Amino acid sequence: KRPGRFLRCMGSHGHGMIDVPRVRAETRGCQGTQQVFLNSAGSSLPPRQVHDAHVAYLCKEELHGGYKVADEAAMALESFYHVAAALLGCDRNEVAFVESATRGWTLLFNAIRFMPGDHIITSASDYGSNFVSYLQARDRWGVKVVTISDDPSGQIDLDELRQALAHPRAKLVSLNHVPSCGGLVQPAEQVGALAREFNVLYLLDACQSAGQVELDVDA
Repeated sequence: KRPGRFLRCMGSHGHGMIDVPRVRAETRGCQGTQQVFLNSAGSSLPPRQVHDAHVAYLCKEELHGGYKVADEAAMALESFYHVAAALLGCDRNEVAFVESATRGWTLLFNAIRFMPGDHIITSASDYGSNFVSYLQARDRWGVKVVTISDDPSGQIDLDELRQALAHPRAKLVSLNHVPSCGGLVQPAEQVGALAREFNVLYLLDACQSAGQVELDVDA
């Protein structure tokens, strides 16, 4: 089915709609073709503004070197924190800029102090790289990894999750919001509400959903 003219926009402080024809017109990979690119969450085609900005920056580095160009672009680079905070619904001092989504997730996960017998609760759709960290924590700290089943729709089963969160050693619930292997969208808000109800840490991997669906980390 061809997409409609408008789709719900992202960003808790920038409610609106995505103008699909405009986005396609700004994306050179969509010119002269009727293709619908379905992996925009995981590996989107860059619009011309993004491509041109990257190329222009690299051309400046070629002529003047990285340090000089970075100094000249300092104010623009610093604006990243304000823009990211508006997208995520948080304060700019809550935003950290790292080299990759995997690096950011790993930094957060490894900052958690686990004790023997703690439960790490996750979903069947979680990334393999995340499971590697869970198994390393199991072998190092003696934690238990609890994988919640899917419900009939393919999302995490919230009733089973509630039971797992009620365990006295539940320490962390870790969820990927939009897995890159399909069209699944996990109920991140409902999972967060359950984690808050049981006072359990909640780690949401939203690297695929940021910029695609509306996010508000304070909701």
